Amino acid sequence: MAATLLSPESLVPPNRRDYLAAYDARGLRLQASVRIAPELIAESSDRLDRGLVRAVGSSAGTPDADGWVTASVPLESVGLAVPMLLSLGADVEVLAPEELRRARAATAAVVLDRYRGAGSCHRPEADVLSSSPADTVASSETAASTAKP
Repeated sequence: MAATLLSPESLVPPNRRDYLAAYDARGLRLQASVRIAPELIAESSDRLDRGLVRAVGSSAGTPDADGWVTASVPLESVGLAVPMLLSLGADVEVLAPEELRRARAATAAVVLDRYRGAGSCHRPEADVLSSSPADTVASSETAASTAKP
């Protein structure tokens, strides 16, 4: 016997679906225009919640020359949208509203500064932004050879 996959909607009783749709609509008051990388589009069901997947699917324009699409997505607020959008990395660019674009850029700059060592705890190895073990070893050797006795 083949397994039947259940959609999240099938788990909600029919008499509650309208209520939940209205509840979702009340909470998502911010409309954002975003550009989405083709890699994120391909992995959207794994990396985005179902509401965003639906919004992207219904509003995405034609891909540009690089495969990016522009879409309109509903979000709750700037404060809650920034960490969610940052979690998607460089695969999303906020086009509007300007307040959200600036907030995402400012938060990304703080994170980058922290990892570059501009934060309160500077470590020489933090200046090297690499995930390569060879680079980490080379950086450690350089730091050890220049350290004062």
